[in-house]
Amino acid sequence: MQQPNLLEDRSGLYHHAAKSGLVFGLFWIIKYLCVFGIFRMPLFMGLIYMGLTIYVPFMAYSLTKKYRDSLSSERFSFSHGWLFGILLYFFASILVTIPHFIFYSYILPANLPQILDQMRSVGFDKTLLRAIETSMNEISPIKRALGDISNNTIWGIVFSLPVAILLKRNAPISNNTNQQ
Repeated sequence: MQQPNLLEDRSGLYHHAAKSGLVFGLFWIIKYLCVFGIFRMPLFMGLIYMGLTIYVPFMAYSLTKKYRDSLSSERFSFSHGWLFGILLYFFASILVTIPHFIFYSYILPANLPQILDQMRSVGFDKTLLRAIETSMNEISPIKRALGDISNNTIWGIVFSLPVAILLKRNAPISNNTNQQ
């Protein structure tokens, strides 16, 4: 019986994660463009955004599975799959920071009075509204965008766990048995 290699060969992991993260990040940018359009067509863009958001973990699963299938089954472990997923979310987060920054710098400030008026009309607490308005003025757009990288990476850590478990459990059995 072959002993598992504790220091797994992860050559190509970063390359594949960056390439897949680019695809994932472009998907996120398309999804985030719906947020830009929510102020003009709230229902339509909101529904598209929610649908695309629900698809995110399935796309991550698909990209991780594609990576797993490119390796031999001996080289793919739970930790390997989990690390790939974390890197996938991290690289996508870096890419989607650009539209986040644009949103926080230009679109949100221009629409904040309208948003606060709508929140007042549905009965939001005045203290909460003041806190939102104050935080919008005190936290810079770059800090918000960098915070989004952290949030997306944390969600990547969480969502990559079940993906890594499923893909390791359902890994194809290798036909390469070392018989000597």
